[in-house]
Amino acid sequence: HGVAYQAQVFSIRIDQPGSCQPNGAGTENDCNLSGLVTGIDQAVARGLRIINLSLGGEDGTPLPNSVRLALQRAVNAGALVVVSSGNDGLREPNWPAIFAGQPGSNGQVVAVGAIDLNGDIASFTNRAAATQNFYLLAPGRRLIAAGPDDNKVSPSLPA
Repeated sequence: HGVAYQAQVFSIRIDQPGSCQPNGAGTENDCNLSGLVTGIDQAVARGLRIINLSLGGEDGTPLPNSVRLALQRAVNAGALVVVSSGNDGLREPNWPAIFAGQPGSNGQVVAVGAIDLNGDIASFTNRAAATQNFYLLAPGRRLIAAGPDDNKVSPSLPA
């Protein structure tokens, strides 16, 4: 049944199938930010208490204001926002996780990095930096997840 088997999960898709494709060699996926903002706002409008954002912006780019405002609305509504720190091996999280260390986050935005099989911080995970007081680590290698028809799957990419 899992750890929180009585929890309800509500999924909000923020893109169209195939719309977040790599936009060139060595670059990040090019996705529409308005979909992310709309998804956060939909979660708030539905009264969801925890919002998980397993995504991130390009390294070195600032947090877009539209995303910052959507995160602020979620925080103001009392939601806990859990965000991937990123998989670039940088000294600080990518956006939107970088918001975890900023004053408007009110301790309600948590950046999550990965640990390896030895329990050490994974080489690929972005470090805490300014988010250190709002940064958690979770397993990020050789994860086993539920797949179609309750079959186990092991994703090949870091989580």
